[in-house]
Amino acid sequence: MYNKNLNDIYDELNSSKDGLTSNEALNRVERYGNNELVEAKSRSKFRIFLDQFNDFMIIILIIVAITMGIYAYFVSGDYTDTIVIAVVVLINAFMGFLQEAKAQVTLDGLKSYIVRRSTVKRDGKLEVIDSSLLVPGDIIVLQAGDRIAADARIIELDNLYVDESQLTGESVPVMKAEKTLNGTLQLQDQNNMLFSGSNITSGRCEAIVTSTGMNTELGRIAVSLNTPYRVETPLEKKMKEISITITKLIFVILVLIFLYSVFFHHLYSF
Repeated sequence: MYNKNLNDIYDELNSSKDGLTSNEALNRVERYGNNELVEAKSRSKFRIFLDQFNDFMIIILIIVAITMGIYAYFVSGDYTDTIVIAVVVLINAFMGFLQEAKAQVTLDGLKSYIVRRSTVKRDGKLEVIDSSLLVPGDIIVLQAGDRIAADARIIELDNLYVDESQLTGESVPVMKAEKTLNGTLQLQDQNNMLFSGSNITSGRCEAIVTSTGMNTELGRIAVSLNTPYRVETPLEKKMKEISITITKLIFVILVLIFLYSVFFHHLYSF
């Protein structure tokens, strides 16, 4: 939205500088959902740990470990390989468990940026509403000390500075502008936009809401932390396919070695 003309944004969102009507806002709540960060169904720590074993490669390693253990029990008496594989599987599960637990803590931290109330134009006049009822097309009014409840494009401003450190890592408040920007810009360079969870440090502004809930930049962070919502990148998918192929090959080789060892041990025993 940072590279679009304001009139085009009004047309796209079917809104105006006077905001939405109350009826239209209610209809959009039905269409877009509430302006909230959606959390996946919580799991117990024990379930999170068990889920670390729900992976094709890990299952293969467990099968290999069991196979090597059976071979060691009946044939070689050497459990070294079985122990090594079991330790690797447990370490992987423990590390995965720690990462998911840390992600949950971070997701809980994101909720602290949720804004409870917002000033918005409805039916051509200012109202203070529950921020969960904000929808794309709403016109919000902000001033120093306010926290932003949704992503929005600035319409007009007066000496506006915004703290976006929770999104961009910038330690200094960013000076904002209302002019249309060109090209492909990183988040920290989109200075005509406001982002959910950021704080107005000085000045005032009016802005049109462009994204709410999980579609905001803050919501995208929640998506990446919320395991059920996580989407693999094309590179991750390709690497996973390669890993599965290699694991299958290793498994076949180990089975052949196992059968070879059992056959020759049985042959030499006669």
